[in-house]
Parts: sequence; C-alpha cells; structure tokens
Amino acid sequence: MLDVVWADIDGTQITVNALVYLLWFIWVGWIFSTVGAFGGIMAGVGHLSVFGIGDWAAKMKGVKVNIPGYTDAGKYLTDTIRFGNSVQTWFNAIASTINWQMQKRLVWPAGISLGIGGVLGAQVGVWVTGGQVAAAVYMGIFGLATYLIAGYMIYQLTPRAKRSKKAGKEAAQRFQQKVKELREQGKLHELEGIRNLKVSLTATTFDFYGESFKLSNYSPLIVGF
Repeated sequence: MLDVVWADIDGTQITVNALVYLLWFIWVGWIFSTVGAFGGIMAGVGHLSVFGIGDWAAKMKGVKVNIPGYTDAGKYLTDTIRFGNSVQTWFNAIASTINWQMQKRLVWPAGISLGIGGVLGAQVGVWVTGGQVAAAVYMGIFGLATYLIAGYMIYQLTPRAKRSKKAGKEAAQRFQQKVKELREQGKLHELEGIRNLKVSLTATTFDFYGESFKLSNYSPLIVGF
C-alpha cells in the first residue's frame, strides 16, 4: 500500500513507501535547516538503509541490464541513490532560498555561487563516475564523508570555532528579537534584513544588524562543488 516503483530492472521491481519517503524528505529538510551539511548524510542513510536500495544495489552487482549508459544493474542503482540524494538537496535549497528571501536574509551572490558550484560538481561527478561506481565503493566513500562531516561538526563545538562565529551569532540573535517585536506589533512588513550589499569581482560585503561581513565569492563555489 502506497508503494511506488523506484526502479524496474528486467521485471524486478524495487519499491519504496511513498508516505515514508515523504516523511523522510521532511526529516532531511529539517536536518538541513538546523545542522546543515549533515542533511546530505541523512538523505544517503535513507536511500541506502531505510529504504534498502543499498542492499538491492549490492545484490544486483554484475546483473546485466540494457539501460542507456549502463550494463551493470548494481551500478545503475548506485547512481539512482546519488541522484535521489541530489534531489533532496535541491528541494531543500529551493525552500531555504524562498524562506531566507522572505526574511530578507538572503545574500544572493553567495547563494548563486553556491548553486553554480553544486550544479558543476554534480555534472562533473556524472561525467567522471556515472555508471562506474559499485555499491560497495559508494558506501565506503559515503562512510568516509560521514566521518569527515562529523569531525567538522565536532570542531564547531570548540572555543576557536565559536569565536569565529560570534559576530554572526549575535547579529542573528538581534534579528530574531526584532522579528519577535515586530510580529507582536503587527508590523512584520517593516522588518529590515541585509543592508549595504556591495558586490565586487572577488568579494561581497554587507551589514546585518550591527555587524559588517565580508564573504569571498569563490568560497561558496568551492564548497558547493
């Protein structure tokens, strides 16, 4: 019931529960909005483990298929997992962009740079590894990425990392306080967000609730890639 076909390989149908998938989509979006990059890990966990597509990819390793660009069913399923992860990331990016724009907190040069990096990275990944990665290899890379992101998250708890984000955190707190005040007064439309946005070839500067920030235009591109 509510099962939909994820892939049909020579009559073998691999299905996922549509309702569970939707709920997992929401869960991943919440993780993205609160923890950031770990949302991508949760998307992968869903496809690999929760929905069992990783097991199917391992089972069908070496099974011949007649799908454009593919001869191995296991590698084809591995690529569907990668695509599924990307789709969840794209949906989250679209929703977050709309939300941040409505809150007047969107630094559009950084967003565009990050988006271009993500698209280029995904396309290069297809060109270089499309149809070439076995399930076991992908799971190994996925596991390594999980450890790296976990290490980064642990680093963010250190005093040094907290100091580097102090200005941004304080500005965000002032912003949230202003939102609360204006909402209580029924004047939320008067909310001010990013101010004095200036864009050059290499950097973007702006003011946000008492703090000035400078961002490299290339860093988001590299991160997205």
